[in-house]
Amino acid sequence: MRFPSFLTRHHSTIASASIILAISSLLSRLLGLFRDRLLAGKFGTGSLLDAYQISFLLPDFIYNLFIVGALSAAFIPIFVEIYEKSKTRAWELGSRLLNLLSLFIIFILFLCFLFTPQLINLLGRLSETAGTHYNQENLDLIVNLTRLMLLSPLLLGISGLFTSILQSLKHFLAPALAPLLYNLGIIFGIIVLNPLYGIYGVAGGVIIGAVLHLFIQVPWLFASGFQYQLKFKMVKEVIRVIKLAIPRTLGLVAIQMSFWINKIIAFTLGVGAVSVYYFANNLQSLPIGLFGVSIATAAFPHLAEYTNGKKKLKFVQTLSQSFCQILYLTVPISILFLLLRAQIVRLVLGTGMFDWQATINTANTLGFFAISIFAQSLVLLLSRAFYALQDTKTPVIINVLSLIINIVLGIILSHKMGIIGLGLAYSLANLFDMIVLLIVLRLRLEHFEDAPVIKCSFKIIIASFIMGLAVYGSLHLIAPFVDMHRFWGIATQALGASLVGLGIYLILGVLFKTEEAKIILSKLKKTNAKSDFPSL
Repeated sequence: MRFPSFLTRHHSTIASASIILAISSLLSRLLGLFRDRLLAGKFGTGSLLDAYQISFLLPDFIYNLFIVGALSAAFIPIFVEIYEKSKTRAWELGSRLLNLLSLFIIFILFLCFLFTPQLINLLGRLSETAGTHYNQENLDLIVNLTRLMLLSPLLLGISGLFTSILQSLKHFLAPALAPLLYNLGIIFGIIVLNPLYGIYGVAGGVIIGAVLHLFIQVPWLFASGFQYQLKFKMVKEVIRVIKLAIPRTLGLVAIQMSFWINKIIAFTLGVGAVSVYYFANNLQSLPIGLFGVSIATAAFPHLAEYTNGKKKLKFVQTLSQSFCQILYLTVPISILFLLLRAQIVRLVLGTGMFDWQATINTANTLGFFAISIFAQSLVLLLSRAFYALQDTKTPVIINVLSLIINIVLGIILSHKMGIIGLGLAYSLANLFDMIVLLIVLRLRLEHFEDAPVIKCSFKIIIASFIMGLAVYGSLHLIAPFVDMHRFWGIATQALGASLVGLGIYLILGVLFKTEEAKIILSKLKKTNAKSDFPSL
């Protein structure tokens, strides 16, 4: 069977794959912001939205614990290794994992469905211990929403396996489109189903989004040559994936638990705290998804290829280049989010039921999150470097230490600072995670290129600091000339200050001869050259 060329096209370079992932990530994140604006306008930061957010805890936990760990880190290196030797064996591995994981997840979901009331009541008693009381009606709503959304881990789990197979073969388009459709499903739930079924309609949108996330990848999967087989036996390749997945899963859980535990702590702080934490975290995740996830995901298959023999030098070069690229893009964004936090929150969420107090709380929490945007992005790359080396144990140890720091600081700072303390705790834990991962990886690798990384880091930090001063000054210069009580006034101030700051940052990058700035300028020149028309 012949497939259209766009279904069989693969992206052989990190740059081309990064572009695809970055564009799709940007569109997905923009849809996510639109989704959050709809949620903020319709529900504010009240108990209904808190219940909706808490109901994600169990489905997300199952998805990350039993699915993502096995697929993203353990599966890709082994699949690539087998695929180079025998495509038939590679498809057999994919089929066996699909069948075994599906059965296992269905069993786990059944147990969770039965015991959801007990788990949610335990959460309610925990809140009462902290001094916050939730009535039984509110807890029952969380139980019902949780049970409804338990279907999503199975759908997203199958889709996650498809994503891993396609990314292993350097097909990035379909996996990049899947999150777009997931968000569109939720938006459909908010706009169309919410007026009919209330908050249950929004949860229904989550299920629709998960279905779309799965089925968009099916044509690409079969175009790549996938041959499904109804086999369940635990062959040695499957056992290898499981062995590698166990420590990776524990590490991922440690990372995710920072967010989950902070959500639970926020739940004990009173009505609205969970929603504030959710909105602030989603806003700061925009640049992480756009730059950190895109570059790290695109680099991973290449890192997995460069782990043997003479290719190890390419591994180090790829890691160094990707490190500097992430740093160049995320350090200035961290500063922009810190300085423009109030403007960002008001522009994105300031509508309907989302009042000024909610804006202040969310903006302050976002400011503390922003401190570690660059660190969170680099953790994604550094962790994948270990996974490419088929070392999933080292990141686990570091992630667990980071989790402990987050929990301790989260409890202490939230009681002293309220919800904003959770943002600060999360950032400090991620900064620790990044630093230790970098130190250990540096000790692990031979011939690591210290000089280029130190040099690019120093240039980026200096340029970002000067950019921050320019942005801060621009905010105060523009404010008297616009109406700061209107959307367009706030937008003009934020956009003007951002353009001034980013312009100065790019100029400084050229003056400092930063390699990443040269790449951006060369791309712009090529774009302009293509747009020129010959004179008649």
